[in-house]
Amino acid sequence: MSAAPPHRRRREILGMSAVLVPFTSEGAIDWAALEA
Repeated sequence: MSAAPPHRRRREILGMSAVLVPFTSEGAIDWAALEA
């Protein structure tokens, strides 16, 4: 494993997030499982 790159000053901060969404066997979003 390599070391993390050094900090860069005045760089743009980019925020991202991901959510794993459950699907039914038909391919639709399983809202009941997501809300549980």
